[in-house]
Amino acid sequence: DAVCRDLYRSGVIFDGGNQCKCPTGEVHLKGKCVDGDDDVCEALVPGAVFNGTECVCAVGSVQDARGACVAASDAVCQGRMGPGAKFDGDHSCECSTGYVEHRGGCEEGST
Repeated sequence: DAVCRDLYRSGVIFDGGNQCKCPTGEVHLKGKCVDGDDDVCEALVPGAVFNGTECVCAVGSVQDARGACVAASDAVCQGRMGPGAKFDGDHSCECSTGYVEHRGGCEEGST
């Protein structure tokens, strides 16, 4: 935690793995942790909302290849993750049957 605080100012904690992160209910903005809300999330990711824990795209939208939240479709997911991707019906892209997620994309393979 001390290393994270030294790097990113007060409030940031070590996640126990390999990253520093803000405590639950806060988001990282301009080098410090601040209380999360829809306005903060919109400033970080156009179209994002705060779900009580983190910034996410609203239901019916996903992040496009540029990182902005846009109206979701299989085509948007495929533009971001390749031809094996599809919209999950909520707010995420996932790999279709017969594809596995690898390095942020969907590749043909088996689980």
